[in-house]
Amino acid sequence: MNNNNRLTANTTTITTHTTTIIMAANTITIMRNNKQSNKQSNKLNNSNNKKHNNKTNNIDWGVYGAALGLLLAFNPFF
Repeated sequence: MNNNNRLTANTTTITTHTTTIIMAANTITIMRNNKQSNKQSNKLNNSNNKKHNNKTNNIDWGVYGAALGLLLAFNPFF
């Protein structure tokens, strides 16, 4: 493999990782924006819906965890 091909391969890898990081960061931002409206909606719910709300909050944290996992797994700087 000559130097030109090696440079192209490295650039492609970095671009792929950067795209994944941006996608994960966008996911976190979207979830944080939605969380404010979720809190307002949850205040309107009565106590009969508490179990459902807890499940919803757990799903939100799962999305945070997945986005953070992608962010760390594909980060070439670690």
